[in-house]
Amino acid sequence: MATLSVVKTLAKIGIAGGAVAVTSNHGVWSTNTENGMKSLNKAKTVFYSAADKEIIEKIPEPKSFGNKVVSSWNSGVTSAFSFIQSSPDKVTEYAQSNISKLWKDK
Repeated sequence: MATLSVVKTLAKIGIAGGAVAVTSNHGVWSTNTENGMKSLNKAKTVFYSAADKEIIEKIPEPKSFGNKVVSSWNSGVTSAFSFIQSSPDKVTEYAQSNISKLWKDK
């Protein structure tokens, strides 16, 4: 079992190291922005040629769903803080309810 764990760990390290080596060779981690831009354009060419054009056309523009994301985020934040605000009351309510149930059972 320990051998399998070591092999898995080494494989993960090898994959991560390989990814860093390949991206480093392509100039992704370079401080020269031109090399990074060339690498990005090359990657786009490879990925876009592999992807189906119909799928790419179905991807919405960021501007079209930006407001939806903002309003969803805001409602999530509001819900989270509403829960935090009401939690002391809810904890007290649930505790009293459960205590009363315990005393009724006896």
